Amino acid sequence: MTDIAIETSDEELKDKCKRLWENVTKRQMYITGGIGSSAYGEAFTFDYDLPNDTAYTETCAAIGLVFWAHRMLHLEINAKYADIMERTLYNGVLSGISLDGKKYFYVNPLEVWPESCDKRYDKKHIETTRQQWFGCACCPPNIARF
Repeated sequence: MTDIAIETSDEELKDKCKRLWENVTKRQMYITGGIGSSAYGEAFTFDYDLPNDTAYTETCAAIGLVFWAHRMLHLEINAKYADIMERTLYNGVLSGISLDGKKYFYVNPLEVWPESCDKRYDKKHIETTRQQWFGCACCPPNIARF
């Protein structure tokens, strides 16, 4: 959407990109730059629904947000896009990969209590340690692409 707005110089589409950006970064984003509060549908729910312990905030969503912020910088030169890129890179992308690059987190909640993750259905999507691979392995190739 942002690329189309840039290529076509569509002012209405540019305004929609900016409004969507404001909603995502002001009402749907964690302090870490993580986005996506719900495992169900890997989605947003409603404004300011940002639970620490069941947050989805998947690594791929963080990568997508950094890519989008980069495109928004092409739409409008504004430091707020670079600030989100930096915050999300350091807290949402890099947290998803181990130092040796061989293990990954799919989701990155702000709070993890291993016993709770083992016993509560609503926390079953949370792995308490980085994993070598996933059934749906989008994080490793997205990190490599990034």
